[in-house]
Amino acid sequence: MTGSATLVAYVAMILWVPISFLVIYWMRPSLACASLMIGAVMFLPVDVGIDLRGLPPIGKEEVASLGLLMACLLRYPGRLARAGPGTGLEALVFVLIIAGIGTALTNGDPLRYGPTSLPGLAPYDAVSMGIRDVIRYGIPFFLGRAFYRKPEELKDLMWVLAGAGLIYSLLILFELRMSPQLHRWVYGFFTHGFAGHVRWGGYRPMVFMKSGLAISLFVMVTAVASAALARARVRVFRIPAVWVSGYLSVILVLCKSVAAMGYALFAIPLVAFSKAHVQTRIAVVLATLVFAYPLLRAYDYFPTQVLVEGSRAIDAERARSLEFRFENENQLLNKATQRPLFGWGGFRRARVFDEEWGGDESITDGYWIIIIGNRGFAGFFAIFGLLLIPIFVASNRMRRIPRRRDRLMLSGLTLIAAMSAVDLLPNGMFTNFVVFVSGCLAGTARGMSARSARRGRRRKLPTAALPSQP
Repeated sequence: MTGSATLVAYVAMILWVPISFLVIYWMRPSLACASLMIGAVMFLPVDVGIDLRGLPPIGKEEVASLGLLMACLLRYPGRLARAGPGTGLEALVFVLIIAGIGTALTNGDPLRYGPTSLPGLAPYDAVSMGIRDVIRYGIPFFLGRAFYRKPEELKDLMWVLAGAGLIYSLLILFELRMSPQLHRWVYGFFTHGFAGHVRWGGYRPMVFMKSGLAISLFVMVTAVASAALARARVRVFRIPAVWVSGYLSVILVLCKSVAAMGYALFAIPLVAFSKAHVQTRIAVVLATLVFAYPLLRAYDYFPTQVLVEGSRAIDAERARSLEFRFENENQLLNKATQRPLFGWGGFRRARVFDEEWGGDESITDGYWIIIIGNRGFAGFFAIFGLLLIPIFVASNRMRRIPRRRDRLMLSGLTLIAAMSAVDLLPNGMFTNFVVFVSGCLAGTARGMSARSARRGRRRKLPTAALPSQP
């Protein structure tokens, strides 16, 4: 990056904090929180970190979480206090911090592979991991749980998602025609090799996200949210939500990501036509699969060969790519099982190196294998528990929500959380917005069911208060 590019990017990151304060004071909290979390993902630069002494690098996700937390502490301190920080599922972050201490204590030994030397971890690394875990996982989950409790707040979240998809589609269409140039024009640098964004005889847009895969997943989420709004008969910018969902589905196809198109082809018909309890049960099945996937792979119960042969019947090149991915996962998983509880820590220690010439032979794609390699199974179950347990909570409480419209909105969010978690098997986590969505799901599932229970008790009160007849 050039100096001017770095300056523009840093100015944008720093300005996001006062922008957060303005938006929190201007909008109601459910609209403001969703707009700020999504807006940071949409418009802030990627691969830029603010280095502060004693803290891990502060990137766009961390700026979004910290800026929103500071604004909410000033504007809504009582609401945050009533939510009980650390008393909900974000208590799993404390488990993750303890696991991080275990990671640092068990990885003090340096590693050497031929001429390549990897440093060991020091006690300071446990502190750094703990701070990063709180910022990356704890804060966005807590904010989602604290500010999304009612049906109106859930509707605001889904509305912001659909509206963000409409706004971003204009930039996507621009890059489809002009090539992915907006990040370079605005921030002065390009984050990836250009050849990776040429696909199917055209361009794959990136706009201000980490990759074309990230933007495809984002469009898929907005299309599913629009489908849920359509079932609830909510308009988006005065446009019928069913039209918005159809339009965003076309944009998703133009983004040229097969995986995201598959997610949408599976999720949108479910949201559009099935009952709420059917959607949540399918989400539970998907969440269970994600939880169990590392063990299935470790004991060779997952049908990898069947999937490879099936893809070979469709596309030989894609089958080779899938087979290479599974083989690479096997190597990384074998190394991870050497330190299964707390992992190998950072500094590329979990990767596979050639013993003689010291070259790095591994490619880490899936977020699950990255977490297990770096943080062990303790870290995996803490992080993925934070992401997936709200799905089980929502499924369990769905029958306590009386209004059909509210159930459909909640089941749509449940499927969004489940599909986002499924994407962590083949891909890395592109943004902590996934954690924010899980927090929103946990808050709305508990809040809406508790609200219905209170209303039921109030309806029974007059009858119960009548004196008994002789």
